[in-house]
Amino acid sequence: MARHISALIENQKHLSNAVSHEIRTPLARLKFALALMPMYCQPDSDEQKRQDFLDEMQLDIKEMEDLLQELLTYASLESQREGIQLDEYDLINLINQSIKRLETLSPTPIILKTEVEKLPLFGEPALIERALQNLLTNAQRFARTEIIIEVKQTQHRVNLSVSNNGEPIPSVDLPKVFEPFYRSQSVQNGNKGHGLGLAIIKRIMQRHQGNVSVTSDEQHTRFNLIWPKKRKL
Repeated sequence: MARHISALIENQKHLSNAVSHEIRTPLARLKFALALMPMYCQPDSDEQKRQDFLDEMQLDIKEMEDLLQELLTYASLESQREGIQLDEYDLINLINQSIKRLETLSPTPIILKTEVEKLPLFGEPALIERALQNLLTNAQRFARTEIIIEVKQTQHRVNLSVSNNGEPIPSVDLPKVFEPFYRSQSVQNGNKGHGLGLAIIKRIMQRHQGNVSVTSDEQHTRFNLIWPKKRKL
């Protein structure tokens, strides 16, 4: 118990420092914009420039809102609550719904490979869908030509993988990608997230008594979600 409490305290300190760092940039841009606002509000100021200026401020506000929403989601998954309400759902149907929802966001095709038409499970389908969508939107940023979803099962476990043929993750980054707020320096310029997406997936899998792993080479990067068909209460 003492070790658990100590770990929670350290985690909260880490999150607080990381949030302070992440929110500093959009907050500084907003403060600078507010200082310039009188110049853009003059009667003879250019209307288009004024609108562009306001749009930039809205983007900064949205960036902070997105960060806070991700942080709330991450924090809500911190504890393994007892007595969680489990619902029955069809994993294949959930995957197809996610593909339909996200395939319009990128020209890269999303292909589902599975030998079953239905795979009924008990769990928290909203969280499984969140984990899948996090992986798919991440793959859409880096895939060159295709994104592959594969579903396999054994007698007791489910294995869902999402792979893409984009630039590989550097080997030095692989052990750290599931840490909150961690972003590889090699892709930082193209990564518009806050570094919480994969950390959220890890907690979702822990909540389902499973795990997430990643492998990456020149051919593909593959994330694997593995969890039991029947969760122990």
